[in-house]
Amino acid sequence: MKVLYFCEGFTDIRFVVGLSEICDLTMAVPAWEFRVSGLADRIAESGASIAVDAIQGRRPAFQVRSFLYLLHNIRKYDVVLSQEMVRGSLNATIAGALMGVPVVTYLGVAPVEYYRCRRERRQIGVVKAAAGEAFIRFAMNVSGRLATTAVVSLLVLPALYGPFSSPRPVAPTSSPELATAVGPGGKGGTGAVSGSGNGLHTTQPTSVGSADEGVS
Repeated sequence: MKVLYFCEGFTDIRFVVGLSEICDLTMAVPAWEFRVSGLADRIAESGASIAVDAIQGRRPAFQVRSFLYLLHNIRKYDVVLSQEMVRGSLNATIAGALMGVPVVTYLGVAPVEYYRCRRERRQIGVVKAAAGEAFIRFAMNVSGRLATTAVVSLLVLPALYGPFSSPRPVAPTSSPELATAVGPGGKGGTGAVSGSGNGLHTTQPTSVGSADEGVS
């Protein structure tokens, strides 16, 4: 199975290596985060077979360039695993819906509650806090409706973010480790589906770790 892991920020080397062991993995990452995190060195040290496409530009530029990248490349993959349900998944799910490729969102933290902490710590003002939360909720609504399914790693998240997802059945796939990430009737024998509506599925933490624990 050819999988594109689409990152919008930092990620965990354990998660990446774990994915590379169960699929033919390509990562699309922001170039700045990929460089400053040391992830490139960790991938080299791990010996994992991973192709990496580093997309240049900080937030506004990355948003545009990553969307164009997805439109040009998304059909090369059987499924896209997209980090979180905010700006990156907004692009990934729209591109997936347009190009007919299943997209699975991976939710490791509670985005709204996490963002509110910045206001509580007085790192941002009232206007920026309100605008940021509105964008997060907008992105989650869009990605929640367009994604094939959503996988969460914490038991509390289904209760918080179930309303962003609509039920969708899940069927076995040719890759059992990704069984919760797809539905029936997909291409390439993977059992993945594309189209609107998804289910929200919970996974227990494993030795691979969360995609958002950091890079250390």
